Amino acid sequence: MIFNEMFGSYYNCVANIIKLSTMRPVTADDVYKFVSYWCYAESSAYLTPKVLCDEYKLIKKDGTSPLKRVPRMPLSTLQKRWIKSISEDPRFKLFDVEFKGLDDVEPLFTKEDYCTYDSFSDGDPYDNENYIKNFRIVNQAIKDMTTLDIWVRTRHGHKKKVLMVPSVMEYSEKDDKFRVIGNKHIINMKNILSVSPSEKKISHESITLPTVSEAVFEITDYRKALERVMFHFSHYSKEAVKISDNKYRVKLRYLPEDETEVLIRLLSFGPVIKVLEPESLVEQMRSRIQKQFATFFP
Repeated sequence: MIFNEMFGSYYNCVANIIKLSTMRPVTADDVYKFVSYWCYAESSAYLTPKVLCDEYKLIKKDGTSPLKRVPRMPLSTLQKRWIKSISEDPRFKLFDVEFKGLDDVEPLFTKEDYCTYDSFSDGDPYDNENYIKNFRIVNQAIKDMTTLDIWVRTRHGHKKKVLMVPSVMEYSEKDDKFRVIGNKHIINMKNILSVSPSEKKISHESITLPTVSEAVFEITDYRKALERVMFHFSHYSKEAVKISDNKYRVKLRYLPEDETEVLIRLLSFGPVIKVLEPESLVEQMRSRIQKQFATFFP
């Protein structure tokens, strides 16, 4: 584990109780509030006597601390190296977050240490200043539920204005691209030329998300097929139910324009997957398999 258990909820809870005790005497009610926030409320029955009865030797019986300085929980070198590696990811710059004090830290890994396969090479321009600016405006609009004027470049190279209240942002690992979804619009972030808050407003009650399709298929868990499928479709909404010792039924939700990609991914798993619904997807799979068979066995 890169982040040690000492940095878990219970340690942070006790650390904050000690911090308070350096300012004023701590009461049982204080301990209960901290435990309810950081841990499980019932844990106060265990922690309160341990902390307040001087058993841990961290707080005296009168609720004050024997410490002269507020306790700190500094990061280990390994943790700093991991954070440094994450901060060097081009996508990290999109969120306007900065970690200080890492200038002399060597990253735990770099992009040269791993290889991404089965993905497109024309991902989004994460280093482009205009892209970063547009991304941050859209991301903030999702949090605030505000209306935006978005100028996009169409597939034919034309400029088009879209009035949108963005609801969610999606990332495709295979495409290495972000797209924003809201009030029946789906826009690739890469195609956004400019974006700004709109003077027009869209009623939140009138906002509807694009129609979502649902595929139902069975998995025979051979050679960790279930684990591979869950990982492969990790960015899709889905449900899995066990129906026998080594067989599972999965419901996968996706946008209609993603159907071809979903179809290709399902086909890549071969005989361990059997698609049940919808019938249109079943027919497409059957047609592709027949064409492949005719190609190799004319």
